[in-house]
Amino acid sequence: MKARLAVATGTRAEYGIFRPLLRAFERRGWPFRLYVTGSHLSPLHGLTVHEIEDDGFTIDARIDLQMDSDAATAVCRSMGLAAAGFGEVLERDRPDLLFLLGDRYEALAIAAAAELTRVPVAHVHGGERSEGAVDEAFRHAITKMSSVHFVATEAYRRRVLQLGEDPSAVHNVGALGLDNLASTDWIDRDVLQKELGFRFRGTNLVVTQHPLTTDPERSHADAVALLEALECFPDVGLVFSAPNADVGRGTLAELIAAFVGRHADRATVASSLGTRRYFSLLRVVDAVVGNSSSGLIEAPSFGIPTIDVGDRQKGRIAGPSVVHSAGEPTAIAHAIECALSRTFREAARNNSNPYGSGNTAGAICAILEGLDFPLPKQKAFHDLAAGGFGEPTVAAPGALL
Repeated sequence: MKARLAVATGTRAEYGIFRPLLRAFERRGWPFRLYVTGSHLSPLHGLTVHEIEDDGFTIDARIDLQMDSDAATAVCRSMGLAAAGFGEVLERDRPDLLFLLGDRYEALAIAAAAELTRVPVAHVHGGERSEGAVDEAFRHAITKMSSVHFVATEAYRRRVLQLGEDPSAVHNVGALGLDNLASTDWIDRDVLQKELGFRFRGTNLVVTQHPLTTDPERSHADAVALLEALECFPDVGLVFSAPNADVGRGTLAELIAAFVGRHADRATVASSLGTRRYFSLLRVVDAVVGNSSSGLIEAPSFGIPTIDVGDRQKGRIAGPSVVHSAGEPTAIAHAIECALSRTFREAARNNSNPYGSGNTAGAICAILEGLDFPLPKQKAFHDLAAGGFGEPTVAAPGALL
């Protein structure tokens, strides 16, 4: 394949999902451009660009979005910087296909820049729902500015078709992040304790609570309720992953820091766990709790329960290992008790993940090999046939990675 590929990443979680695809490009000898932006370049968020550098990837452009505040006006400024910076980079490099993932505001700005510079976009994880975040609107907008779609479930494929996309361009390949399960060099329990400065207890939870960007007041209330519920489990060890770079992050980070300060004997917080450490944690903890999509997508593959708090992930497909809870202390505490029960934990160990079992990068590469580059610069809106979604285009697994 002779196409000029490019990948843009703006967050620690996003890069962890893209890493298997970047490695797959390398193994096939496919050159690609890697653009780094967003919280990767922010000291406030741990300068996670170093993780990319440590992995040995060449960074072809760094677009600093000056993410020094989580206020809505600051986010708007960062979006402007992303559109301007990527407009220049894409005009210079002219890739044949730019990979974007998901639903974040910087991805929306990059997609707009790609639309204006006539660079085709491959969108990963489109068609999903997360009604408690502005990401919901951003995700669908990115879909409409994309030429190729790699979705994680059949239901999401159907939703992208509902948005008027060409059925031949929409491919159900599963969740790309699950490929990491086959390639991660696991960190054992003792090393994790040293790296985190934390001693595991008999029962342990990973806690990730992100802002509810559609409702700041509810976001604060949900976080307070979660921390109050965790007070009910004084013998449980807690590893917090810091909130992501959304509006309202600062308030949540302060609440978590204060909680950890009061419970330093059993709780710790990491500004950036990274994929390897995060997945290694999922192998040794008993459950995850909070409102991160990883609790619905990746955690089920580890055979552990998830307690999904509040409405941030409302509408996203969840397997039987997920317990949903309203953002109220008693409800959350009850959900944790249920998830940690012997019966539920045994069921979680035997569940199947609705997002697949990995090898998504191989499937994506197989599809790319069948595309005729350069892709058309203009696409048509495809109306649904009466009562139908057209023929499914499910990618066959590629070679094992």
